[in-house]
Amino acid sequence: MYVMATYRLGDIFVRAALGEIIAFAFLPLVLAGLYEIIIGDNKKWWLICFGIWGLMNSHIISSALMLVCIMLICLMNVKRIFADKKRLKNLVIAGTISVMFAVAYAIPYFEQKRSDDFKMDVYDNSFYLYDHASSLQELLGDDLEGFGEKFSKGLFILFIPLLIFKCKKLKYKENPFIIQCFILGVISLILSTQLMPWNNMAFLQIIQFPFRFSMLTTLFMSFVIGYVVSEVFETRDAKYILMIIFVFMVSKQLYNVNPNVSGLPGDQIIKRSQVGAEEYLPVNFEYKTMYLYNMETPKEKMDYVQTGNKIEFNYEDTEHDFNIHVPLTYYKGYVAKIITTTGEEIELDLRKDEDTAQVLISNPERVTGNVIVEYKNTPAQIISVIIKIVSITGLTGYVIYTTKKEKNTNVK
Repeated sequence: MYVMATYRLGDIFVRAALGEIIAFAFLPLVLAGLYEIIIGDNKKWWLICFGIWGLMNSHIISSALMLVCIMLICLMNVKRIFADKKRLKNLVIAGTISVMFAVAYAIPYFEQKRSDDFKMDVYDNSFYLYDHASSLQELLGDDLEGFGEKFSKGLFILFIPLLIFKCKKLKYKENPFIIQCFILGVISLILSTQLMPWNNMAFLQIIQFPFRFSMLTTLFMSFVIGYVVSEVFETRDAKYILMIIFVFMVSKQLYNVNPNVSGLPGDQIIKRSQVGAEEYLPVNFEYKTMYLYNMETPKEKMDYVQTGNKIEFNYEDTEHDFNIHVPLTYYKGYVAKIITTTGEEIELDLRKDEDTAQVLISNPERVTGNVIVEYKNTPAQIISVIIKIVSITGLTGYVIYTTKKEKNTNVK
C-alpha cells in the first residue's frame, strides 16, 4: 500500500520530485522507531535515528513536517513514556542523536543562508497555498496528471482505513498507536485539501504546497491499512483478492499517466529544469551573462574549460585591469588563484557580482597565467561532515555490537 500509493507514484512519474521520493524511503523508519520506543520492546529505538538521518539528507520540508508529527505522537503518549524510565531514556538518546544529524545539516545550510539573499527569501508563496490544495473532486478522482494537488489519494488510502471501526479488538488503551496514526492520517488529509482556509494561512507558506501533507497521509494510513487488513480480512484468499484489486487500480492509473505534460523534447526539458523553481539561486541571478569575460570588455567572450564547479582558463591580457566575470553562480566557498609562467601561485580576490549574482575575480596587478576558480569546502562544511561521520559511524557500530551481543546471549 505504501510503496504503490498514488501520491508516491505521482512524485516519481509526474512531478519527478527527487527529494520527496527519497524521503519516502525513510519515513517508515521514523514511524517504526517511534513504535519501538513507545509501544514495542524498546530494543530497536535506533530505527528513528536512521530515519531522521535519511530525511535530513533528502528533503528538509518533509523532515520538518515529520518532526511536528513526532512531537504530536510523543505528546499523545506522554504518560506511557514517563511511566517507563527505559522508554524515556531511549527517547532522549534517540532525540540527542537525531539533533546531531540535524545540526550537521543545519550548519552549512545556515552558513549559506547568512552569506547571501536567495530567491526563496523574497518569494511570496502565500497565494499558491489555496491553489495547490486538493479539491474534493481531485481527492476522490482517478487522476495522476498535472501537479501534486491533482493526484488522487487513491480510494484504498481513503476508504480502507475506515474499516478500523469494524476492528472489534481495537481499544485505545491496548492499541493507542494505531488509533493515533489514524487520527494523524485524517488530519494530514484535511490539511492537504481546500477545506482549510489556506488563503489566510500565509505563515505556512514555507511548505510551498499543501499537497505535501499527502505524504504524511500515505504514511499513517498505510500503517493503519496494514492493521485493518490483518484484522478484518481473516482469510488469506480475501487478502490476496484485495491486493489484486489494489494493484489493478494502481496499474490503470499509471497506464493513463503522461509523464511529459509539457510536450517539450527531452533536451529542452532538461535545459529548463536544471535549477527547478530557482529557490536557492541568489537574488538578481542573471542567465544571460553565463560566459567568461573581462568587465572592461564585456562583449568579448573568453574561452575556458569547466569540470563540475571548477573553471580554468589562460589569461594573457596586459592592457586591461584584471577584473574577470566567471560563469559560476556565487556561493560561499569559491576560491580563485592564478599560476604564473614562473610557477608562482597568487590568490585572487573573489566576490559576488551584485548585478548578475555570479563569481567575480580580480587582482590589482595585471598578472598573466593559468587561472583556476573552484569550490572548496568551508570550515563549517568540514565540521558538518565530521559530525555526520562520527554520529552515523558511532550509531552503526552500536547497532552491530548490540545485535551480535544479543545473538551470542541467545545462543548461550
